[in-house]
Amino acid sequence: TNPLNIFFNSKNIVDKINDLKVELHKNKNNVRWKMKDHTVKLFWVKHYSVSESFSVWLHEFGHFIDLYFLEKTVFNDLSDYFYNISWESTKVIKAWLKESDFVSGYAMTNKYEDFAETFTYFILHNSDFLEKTKSSEILKLKYDFISKYLFRYEEFTWSDFSDLNK
Repeated sequence: TNPLNIFFNSKNIVDKINDLKVELHKNKNNVRWKMKDHTVKLFWVKHYSVSESFSVWLHEFGHFIDLYFLEKTVFNDLSDYFYNISWESTKVIKAWLKESDFVSGYAMTNKYEDFAETFTYFILHNSDFLEKTKSSEILKLKYDFISKYLFRYEEFTWSDFSDLNK
């Protein structure tokens, strides 16, 4: 099962990628990737493994989903439900949380990276994510948010693409 095929054919993803542009650049820029104006830009891609390239792209696609597809109205921003699980403000984690309440160290840098990292982890390491929810109510809430609002058809449930390079 190719994770790219599974991902791009996901019932919840297929309609969202129509407005997305992806640019692959051979040369190195000041960053490895950028997400702006419906465009994911990956730099220096010839030096990355397939696994790392896909993982970075998924992370940036998570930002795309957060910015352009979660409902934002005058009175409601669906992303805020996710952010409020762990964050007092953009870069201030709720005081009682632990490192184990996040899917990665990078997810702890701010609420936007938390979303993108959680989105990526849900797809690439769903089975591990589910296991971790057994010991963290915070991770359970994040898992349930991604499942409820992004993958209602249970795509990626119990998936594990950690051997993508093979």
